[in-house]
Amino acid sequence: MSSACPGAAPYTRGVDAGSGLARLRRAFEAEWRSEGKELAHGFEHLVRRCEELLRDEDLRGQSVLEVGAGRGFLSIYALVCRGAAHVTALDEYEGHGSSLGSHDGLVRLRAHLSQEPRLEIARSDFLEWTPSRRFDCILLVNALHHIVETPRPLSRDAEPWQRALRTFERVRRALAPGGRLIVQELSCRNYCPIPHYRRRMSGVRWRTKQAPREWCKALRASGFTETRVRYRYPLNLPERAALRPLLANRLVSLATDSSYVIRASAS
Repeated sequence: MSSACPGAAPYTRGVDAGSGLARLRRAFEAEWRSEGKELAHGFEHLVRRCEELLRDEDLRGQSVLEVGAGRGFLSIYALVCRGAAHVTALDEYEGHGSSLGSHDGLVRLRAHLSQEPRLEIARSDFLEWTPSRRFDCILLVNALHHIVETPRPLSRDAEPWQRALRTFERVRRALAPGGRLIVQELSCRNYCPIPHYRRRMSGVRWRTKQAPREWCKALRASGFTETRVRYRYPLNLPERAALRPLLANRLVSLATDSSYVIRASAS
């Protein structure tokens, strides 16, 4: 696990009260309490999702854009735990993805963080949005399948393929030279035998998801370089360095939640 968030091993236990993680927890406790919810173990799971996504990424002093930010946990985590200089949380908050209630919740969370000036909340469709800056890192977490959806392989379906190219070209133009894109998506296949995962993923329309090679083709066709795919470590298992090669791979992914991460660099 990264040490970029002081005291975050494992995640929330023994955390220095002045650390970014403690600040993040206080803000979410205040927001969830206002909604009549308890933080319980949900917070640790959200933190672990962020840690796994941003594994080996250094965001210190950088400008970050999250497309499809929803309630903004990842955006705020990048800001207060990973040392990003500025984070823009972008979502249209209607139609696909997150609701207007998620937008209102993120606004309240920013207030709980003393109106954190480094967090910008932008309400817009990414394909219609004009950024006011260029970003060192752009995050697309389970957002691409809302923008481009087809039951056929992406490269064999002309209209979705062109939409994917337009999307990635906009991403590339929004990145600073040498910037990188981090994508998390679901594969088009899942063979999960585990009841816990089967129940949680029962609503996923697997046929409309894409294999990582399809997104990588579109990324390269849009001018990205160094596309690299990795599979997510199962989040319900304890993090063990020795187990990562055994558990963070395609076979285990297909038998759990089919999540993978793509990292691509702007040329």
